Amino acid sequence: MIGFRNILVHDYLEVDRSIVHGVLQESLNDITELQRVFAQFL
Repeated sequence: MIGFRNILVHDYLEVDRSIVHGVLQESLNDITELQRVFAQFL
């Protein structure tokens, strides 16, 4: 997810929205895990 974030931030003008949608649909577990890790620091 961190790598995906870097792509979105640095190449956002060239990002294919259908790919972003697919990643979000298929990687919800990754997002949930990332949320859990971040919550430990808040």
